[in-house]
Amino acid sequence: MMKRKRFLLKSIFLLVIITGVFLACSDRVKTVIIDNETRAEGNISEDSIFNGLIRFFNLKSGKLETVANYSDNKLNGERIEYNSNGTILSRSFYEKGRQNGAVDVYNEKGMRVNSYFMYFDLKVGDDISYRNSVPFLYNFYSFDGKRLFNINYDSLGNRKISDVQSDYFFYNKRTFLITKYSTNERRSEIFIYLPNPPGYNFRYSIVTVDDKYQILSEIEKLDGVNRWEIFEVNESPSPHHLAIKLEIDDPNVAGRTTMFKIIE
Repeated sequence: MMKRKRFLLKSIFLLVIITGVFLACSDRVKTVIIDNETRAEGNISEDSIFNGLIRFFNLKSGKLETVANYSDNKLNGERIEYNSNGTILSRSFYEKGRQNGAVDVYNEKGMRVNSYFMYFDLKVGDDISYRNSVPFLYNFYSFDGKRLFNINYDSLGNRKISDVQSDYFFYNKRTFLITKYSTNERRSEIFIYLPNPPGYNFRYSIVTVDDKYQILSEIEKLDGVNRWEIFEVNESPSPHHLAIKLEIDDPNVAGRTTMFKIIE
């Protein structure tokens, strides 16, 4: 009998907690009208501050147009826009109000038509256009908006990628001195862009080579997922050369294509 009473008390206590949480959550879900065109629903304060997941609906049609995450009225996290037929129009990411990360754009059939990358509101790196979900145009942009790399897959045909693209290495080098124990150490900071068009599996690495481009050592492999890398190296006097190595799996070439660029 005692056990049954304890069980009953625990059940009532748990029910009270669940009910309280539900009512608290329900109390936070509010609706506001924006510009007489959009209805926003979610965690919205009395002074219209958005937090958490907010849904935006077309006021006339009632259809869901956008779902976005907010923190203190700033976009923060995933944001999804929808076509009028309910399929996803675009998917993007934000950090403290600034667009940061990969962006994918789709047509009404749900097929991807474009993807690009944003770094805190700056478009940089890959910009890929798709036809029937297959890449047909690849561009790569620098931080200052300059197009560094371009491939039109339609015009490429059966030609090698080296027949249509002449430059593969884009980097900046800054040399400075570090004093350690009364000795000056010469170092270099190298910033390198890493274009990687679909279907070619570009692989960059930093190596030392001799005058005949024979590899003497591999210093660092660069992550092909990143759009750029920054690294430091010692600049001690040496008869060898610091170089960027690029390996390409060209589908129109038997075997692997390897290129080098001396870092000067």
